[in-house]
Amino acid sequence: MRAPTQQIRFAPLFAVAAVTLMVLSAGGCARQRQTRVQVADSGRGGQLFAKNCLPCHGASPDAARIGPSLVNEGQRRSYAEIVRAIEAPDPPMPKLFPGTLTSQDVADIAAYVKNL
Repeated sequence: MRAPTQQIRFAPLFAVAAVTLMVLSAGGCARQRQTRVQVADSGRGGQLFAKNCLPCHGASPDAARIGPSLVNEGQRRSYAEIVRAIEAPDPPMPKLFPGTLTSQDVADIAAYVKNL
């Protein structure tokens, strides 16, 4: 068994090692969050909208459609609300995220809808 004085000398080393590990792991989490931030591309969003949304939402307010027109939706909802509506839609809208649509696709479509 070690003498109590030897145990006391090593205690600060363990504390420094534990703090160092916490700081390094927190830095790694911050880097991961930064890579998830997307720059929305409304041009690409328009292409995705035409492929995935237009059949139900139509191209104009008076077009025959299953879902409501999204013209001026950007004036009624914030960008974040549009993203949430795409990610977790109310029935009968199909849930295309995740799966058919990626998070980048959702960001791009939301940017497009925001500007309709």
